[in-house]
Amino acid sequence: MFLTPACILELLKTLEDHIHVPLLHHHARLQSNPMAASPLQASIARQSMITGVAIMTLGMAYGTQIASETVGHPVLTLATHVQFMLNGMLPILASSVLNTPSICRMSRGGLVLYAIALHSIWITLSSEVAGSYVGIAFPRLIKEAGLPAMDEGKFQLYSLAHYIPGALLMLAWASLLVHCVWPVETSLDALAVAEKEKSN
Repeated sequence: MFLTPACILELLKTLEDHIHVPLLHHHARLQSNPMAASPLQASIARQSMITGVAIMTLGMAYGTQIASETVGHPVLTLATHVQFMLNGMLPILASSVLNTPSICRMSRGGLVLYAIALHSIWITLSSEVAGSYVGIAFPRLIKEAGLPAMDEGKFQLYSLAHYIPGALLMLAWASLLVHCVWPVETSLDALAVAEKEKSN
């Protein structure tokens, strides 16, 4: 009878249970990947990719209406199309980084911040679409489009819809950069303990 790797592992588990010595600790260290991303990071990376692709798809569809006289002001519609395309590229890029744990491994707080910033992009894009219909944008763009002065209250809402998500996005990307330079270390000991508890 030959001792297969499965038989050897079973013997080690039996010995470990009887003499309370972590014989499988070294095996768990070899099996675990020290560069692995957390399940939360993998999940948010997937959300980021889906969000980015969805935004770019909507942006391309919206871009087909630039020449239409019935869909907002042409200049503002073009600006909105550009906003969709640029804001779609960022989540796709972030997803690629988050899906490469050898580049970046983020803490739970950093991931939560990024998730909030990611979904707040929709607030900005919604305000862009609404603004292109009612003639609200930042003053420089309004001047270039030759549109009349805006309602101050509506412009304040439009500004908040850009500044707050924009600030969150900048903080999230700063956090992403920090975690690329100083990635969070994966605890091999925690993985070994989890493996032992699962086997019990």
